[in-house]
Amino acid sequence: MSILKTLGWNDFFESLFNSYCNLMCDSFLIPGRVISENKNSYLVKTEKGEFNSLISGKFRYDSIFSAQLPAVGDWVVLKLDQYLNQGIIYKVLERKNFLCRQSIDNRSNINADQQIIASNIDTVFLVVALGRDFNISRIERYLLLVQNSGASCIIILNKSDLVDSTTEYIEKILSIKDDISVYPISAKEKYGLDYIKSEIKEGKTYVFVGSSGAGKSTIINELAGFDLIKTNEVRKNDERGRHTTTSRNLIVLPGGGIVIDNPGMREIEVFADEDDLDDSFNDIKLLADKCRFIDCSHTHEPDCAVKEAIEKGILDERHFKNYLKLQKEIKLLKEKEKNKIRKINRSNLKI
Repeated sequence: MSILKTLGWNDFFESLFNSYCNLMCDSFLIPGRVISENKNSYLVKTEKGEFNSLISGKFRYDSIFSAQLPAVGDWVVLKLDQYLNQGIIYKVLERKNFLCRQSIDNRSNINADQQIIASNIDTVFLVVALGRDFNISRIERYLLLVQNSGASCIIILNKSDLVDSTTEYIEKILSIKDDISVYPISAKEKYGLDYIKSEIKEGKTYVFVGSSGAGKSTIINELAGFDLIKTNEVRKNDERGRHTTTSRNLIVLPGGGIVIDNPGMREIEVFADEDDLDDSFNDIKLLADKCRFIDCSHTHEPDCAVKEAIEKGILDERHFKNYLKLQKEIKLLKEKEKNKIRKINRSNLKI
């Protein structure tokens, strides 16, 4: 099998690549996949090897949003400089999908910006550590990010050796999303890893996300059969982890699956829309459809099916409050997006 195919290359990307090459009339262009990202460069794997690569000046100039720049998992078009032994990236091929959040650097800014976590992914493994760090509201945030990406999601409950029973944790997750696979494992004790191995298929891309110390890197090392990634111990006083992975990396497993490891995310700033929120909190959406008023805010209106469900104990109030919090963040995000578009339009008028 070719190197590109082991990286997930298929007819979809080949068609995009050929169309671009025909447009540019350049036979020296080659495809590659971004396997890691540095501050000003990217490591790209191609049929000819791995090359530290820069983006072309025109590409950078034309990229209005940071999300238009390459990210780990992207398929890019590049040209090799044999003298300098590096690549120049001219284009990111259309993404099948991508997992993103609102850029942490832009939280207090009036303009919205995306941070691409990983692109062209098939499944997101959300790794959650059992014990004191288990937080169902945080899990709901992650599920919203995955909903926005269009990828499937599997939840891995790691460190099952720290609790007497995993049943309560599984039930909490299924209460917010009853159609998701949840696997309790212990990477340390090597228990349950076969669940994950059975999900990983050759040529498919899987991204591991979760908080610091959840065990993402340990799990990937176990899947690989050797230590691909350095791991650190968690702090004993609060069971929270130190950052082990400091950058995103794409790795091909010996069995053929492709995994992307991510630094732990302490803050999950959503980048989604109302439709994603409704799909992620489908139970609330179904109740809201029964409210007397179409624009019911579920706070003070009469004949509110959502309020009634909370009062009867059918709907968890914590779940609903988290929904309102995320709804507020999404509305603020949309205002930021409008501000950014207005700013870009004003800049274009000055040219």
